[in-house]
Amino acid sequence: MNLKTRIRILAQSHKLEVRFVGLFILYFVLSQGIYALIEPHIKPVYIGILHARVPCKIINIFTPSQGAYVQGNEIISSRGSVVISKGCDATGAIFLVMAGIGAFPMPFYRKVVGFMLALAILYLSNLVRILFMFYVYIYSPNFFHFVHFYVGQIFIIAVGWLFFLYWIKICRFQS
Repeated sequence: MNLKTRIRILAQSHKLEVRFVGLFILYFVLSQGIYALIEPHIKPVYIGILHARVPCKIINIFTPSQGAYVQGNEIISSRGSVVISKGCDATGAIFLVMAGIGAFPMPFYRKVVGFMLALAILYLSNLVRILFMFYVYIYSPNFFHFVHFYVGQIFIIAVGWLFFLYWIKICRFQS
């Protein structure tokens, strides 16, 4: 039996899985493409307000001595500054979860509810991540690189992954 035949048999015996993977890739690529087109137009609101000003207000509530303020997409305080740029907005994790929910076989209304909950949970988790990284930069700058590139990214992907697993379990149980 040649490789082509083996692949065809495998695909036929795992139609649901092949469908899920295909749709997942399609939805993820589409969401990244659409975001690339609209990102320049929404950046002032999406990054400047939601991911810079909101954390800055929280910083000033909990540690007013920082005297933090926002300039564009940068949170500046008396002890340093952190730039919130593309990639710090959790869009990658949001698109992964939304592609997973979109590709998973469940009723449309559950997909919509899942999208909304995922967006809210990942946004709030990303705020926690930004705040944590800000304080690491201010109080332990030697650890910032590690926290930014490893801990922060693993955290937001793990939150998204856990939500997706929870959501499909709930939807399967209720079906």
